[in-house]
Amino acid sequence: TSSLDSIPWIAANGINTAFSVHLAPDFDRIASFARRYWDEYAKHASDTRKLNGRGVPKVGLSVHIHVAQTNAQAHAQAGPAFEQFQHNYTYRFARRGNRDRYEARKHFDEEVHAGRIVVGSPATVRERLADFLERSGANYVIGCFAFGSLTGEQMLSSIDLFGREVMPALSKVREVSAA
Repeated sequence: TSSLDSIPWIAANGINTAFSVHLAPDFDRIASFARRYWDEYAKHASDTRKLNGRGVPKVGLSVHIHVAQTNAQAHAQAGPAFEQFQHNYTYRFARRGNRDRYEARKHFDEEVHAGRIVVGSPATVRERLADFLERSGANYVIGCFAFGSLTGEQMLSSIDLFGREVMPALSKVREVSAA
């Protein structure tokens, strides 16, 4: 969800949700939404009339991710791809007369710095996502590995590195913080 107003109802009913990191002004906003979800969920923990009363809900982060062997390689690949993605994504707004809606978000380095996209070596991506999980309390990540002009080979390599060198560490982060 991207609406703070919907969180109390979603959480009270134990509904799974995901927050789009790319659409927020910064990650702090997403972290506050996720923490609000858990606060509201806790208030209704014993409510037997929840729509989803089975187990702990999934609270996820949807985020663009690109992993390469080095930070420099990841940035060299993802920078142009992100520019193409932004052009494609914002075209519909420009066509409808709302050209400025995402004008401030067209600079790749600023997006990375703000935490709206996660790009780097396995260690960099691992550290950034572990920080995101810790700060938000989210319990899963929805990675968008295909964006803009990334080639199939670049996407598959990114997914492979993520699966081998990032994801196992993130599972351990969640186990520790859940204990």
